[in-house]
Amino acid sequence: MNCWRAIYGTDDPDDTAKALLGYAPAAGASAAEVVRELDVLLTAGRLSARTRALVEDAYASLAPDDRAGLKAAQALMAATPEF
Repeated sequence: MNCWRAIYGTDDPDDTAKALLGYAPAAGASAAEVVRELDVLLTAGRLSARTRALVEDAYASLAPDDRAGLKAAQALMAATPEF
């Protein structure tokens, strides 16, 4: 038995998430603007130019679904040494 099932009755941790994505970029913000804001919020402005470009590309590739792009950008930033 998986520990999530034993504790929460489900196999998927996302079904029991207690936190919500509260940050929302300004309407019409470009990928560069969104990543710049996330850089300040999550790494105190320490992202390297190369990492920033990678995160911007990931966000922009999912731009039609801003929530998915934002989640991808946050996940990538959390995986950086600067975080």
